[in-house]
Amino acid sequence: MELLHKGEIDRRLALNDEYALRIDPLLDAGQVGEVTIDLRLGTDFLVSIYTRRAYVSLNKAEPTYRGIGSFFQATRREMGDRFVLYPHQMALATTLEYVSLPPDVFADVLTRSSYNRLGIHLASMVQPGFRGCFPIELFNHGNNPVDWSWAAG
Repeated sequence: MELLHKGEIDRRLALNDEYALRIDPLLDAGQVGEVTIDLRLGTDFLVSIYTRRAYVSLNKAEPTYRGIGSFFQATRREMGDRFVLYPHQMALATTLEYVSLPPDVFADVLTRSSYNRLGIHLASMVQPGFRGCFPIELFNHGNNPVDWSWAAG
């Protein structure tokens, strides 16, 4: 597989067959870069919470086992509200955009370098043929809380 460049991304966005790339809503042609598409953070989050247990067991046979979902708290923000990611905190989120990948295209979801410099890290790979809002795992490796703003993109 090779990188899709802007011309091929634009061509795939205009197709109406199984090799089409769909992004909804794609608000601005400026979201499409030379080899990238800027996606926005959605409004629903699962935020990691601390536990009083000495460790988290992944062994379902242990009596102290709890499902992974019990270590997260759901929260929703309205457009324009703020979402703060605290140091050493993880949040599971999705993109605002619904994406439909063709069967011959996969996606690497990466953090902008400016966010990396703040300590925010994410990296996900999305399989060919995926349909839905991309899953995003955000982690704040930095020492400062980061106030996420939808206006910033």
